[in-house]
Amino acid sequence: MKSEIAQLLSKNISLNKEDIEKLIEIPPSPELGDYAFPCFTLAKELKKSPIHIAEDLSKRIKSSEFEKIEAKGPYVNFFVNKSNFVKTALKESGKKDFGKSKLKGKILIDYSHPNVAKHFGIHNLRSTLIGHAIYNTLEFSGYKVRSINHLGDWGTQFGKLLVAYKKFRGKLNINNIESLNELYIKFHTEAEKNPELEENARNEFKKLELGDKENLKLWKLFREISLKEFDKTYKILGIKFDEIKGESYFKDSVKTLVADLKQRHIAEESEGALVIKQPGERPPLILQKSDEASTYASRDLAAIVERMKSKPDKILYVVDNAQSLHFEQVFEAAERLGINRNKLEHVKFGRLRFEDSQMSTRTGNIILFESLLEKAEEEIKKIINEKNPSLKNKDKIAKQVALASIIYHDLQNNRLHDIIFDWKTALSFEGKSGPYILYTYARASSILSKVKKKTGKLSFPKSIAEKEFLLAKKINSFPEVVEKSARDYSPHTIAEYSYELAQCFNEFYHSCQVIGSEEESFRLSLIKSFQITLNTSLNLIGITPVDEM
Repeated sequence: MKSEIAQLLSKNISLNKEDIEKLIEIPPSPELGDYAFPCFTLAKELKKSPIHIAEDLSKRIKSSEFEKIEAKGPYVNFFVNKSNFVKTALKESGKKDFGKSKLKGKILIDYSHPNVAKHFGIHNLRSTLIGHAIYNTLEFSGYKVRSINHLGDWGTQFGKLLVAYKKFRGKLNINNIESLNELYIKFHTEAEKNPELEENARNEFKKLELGDKENLKLWKLFREISLKEFDKTYKILGIKFDEIKGESYFKDSVKTLVADLKQRHIAEESEGALVIKQPGERPPLILQKSDEASTYASRDLAAIVERMKSKPDKILYVVDNAQSLHFEQVFEAAERLGINRNKLEHVKFGRLRFEDSQMSTRTGNIILFESLLEKAEEEIKKIINEKNPSLKNKDKIAKQVALASIIYHDLQNNRLHDIIFDWKTALSFEGKSGPYILYTYARASSILSKVKKKTGKLSFPKSIAEKEFLLAKKINSFPEVVEKSARDYSPHTIAEYSYELAQCFNEFYHSCQVIGSEEESFRLSLIKSFQITLNTSLNLIGITPVDEM
């Protein structure tokens, strides 16, 4: 409906349709209309007060879609024809492409990127969930999207692991991620006593880069063990990547890149290292260490050079705020290579932590995703056994609800904010949570399952009840929500909408009798429309609804 209002207004004011649509608001009270257009923006151009502009516009705009259009202070308020509005909402939401736009462009999105030989922890989870939700939304919106998992499978940390393996493995059977993590922790424990181990690690990584057969064999073992572990996690999350390439893939192209940067005098030596100086007080970007070992910055830059060969309109990097300086440096270097910096974007996000808990792989004090999920499952099972002990497939449903509780708890927040994980909020069946939304979806499924087949032609009531209209209105706003989420790379926009949609349904459910009422046919259609829309909305953020709970 915002689009239709914007179209009407564009015929009467100088702003274009897209800019008008961004200004349209939903009033805080039904007495002020269903939609409102503020006239402040036009005051300077027209040299009139916003109040006079609103009065003038309200008299000039005519449309049968609205019961009335009136000025209220500096706003033009639009009161829709409820019957026509609801009919249109049901018709549109029933289409296969409901919510989809026809945006065009090619976008590469780099997310998840866990480090090989380390656990998939909570610190990896945010990038994975946010990145996957953005990927889904962009693809749904019409973009040609390619997901990339740029694994951390190269670098000095492997020198540390190689030192630990050769010195401390003892009888440790190196066949799972736990054994690799033990070695990594052991290295840092011993390095505190013997700092020379750090130098040994740099030497071992240097040997790896030079192709030492023993080190390469061990590196491949570490990588294979890690990938198997990561695959288990991605399978649980229902995530597949279009491309999985680790930093190691670019180890050879880094050499060519470094030579090119030196030849073009973009890179220069500084204290034995090779660097690219940065503007202002920003520290230089280190491409090569004094021992000629590569850095992850040089490998990121090499990756950008290769990715630009596919001519994307945008490359997104879903990485936490702590890496802001790194990407500023790398993007600056890319620009000096002739790459359009506007095509590179760091999609930042805040940290996730538990109260009074610091996470560090070096010390072993790390919260694992699988441990988080197991605890959530246990708690959800307790609630199910209490509320619905006869539920079939309890274990499967508990796992789905537990996963939804974790995903929603993360994505309901603006990605830029730091999050403190709260079990009570995440697992609640009554508050703003995954379980609450899934329970609402299951409630709708239960109603529809009781009516196997609607009889007769869909008939609309003579008048639309307030809660019916509000539900239809919320359903109808879905395309706008998706577009905003795609434009801002903001999964929380869709997560917030899912909750509000569930709230509207529950208010409708408590206010309007469905089965056996005179409006049964119409209300069942409204419920079906709600269910389809909520399902699509949840799928976009990586949550699969359940029909029973």
